[in-house]
Amino acid sequence: MTLNRLLEEDKAELLDNGIRFVKSITKCYGQEKGFELWETIAKTFGDELKHEIFKTIIIGNTEQKTSIIIKGTKIREKMNVVKLIKIFRNANEATLTENKFLIDNIDEGNDTKLVFLTKHKRKLLDDLYNNNIKFY
Repeated sequence: MTLNRLLEEDKAELLDNGIRFVKSITKCYGQEKGFELWETIAKTFGDELKHEIFKTIIIGNTEQKTSIIIKGTKIREKMNVVKLIKIFRNANEATLTENKFLIDNIDEGNDTKLVFLTKHKRKLLDDLYNNNIKFY
């Protein structure tokens, strides 16, 4: 599968994970191993992915998205809906209506995918955890 055929959120997650992996290997094992991994990525996945990772490292991309699944539950019984909408809106920058739809879906007992900006991941996960909302 080429990079262009990936869903946009999957592409962003792949790039984000690729960058972190290359940086971690380079930090732990040195530049030579980092460069070796860099070349392996290009051979395995092609120059397109290598180019996208490099471009993202150089230019930066704070709009990368990732996702989690929030476990379906009677969420309105656990917390204030307005507070939850604020938590979601801060993370995913979606509209009030879109976030209310997500909350309704979760409240009906459906596991629901929440797509959000990667830069908000730590705060979102902390907020969900602190409010006893299960996710995976």
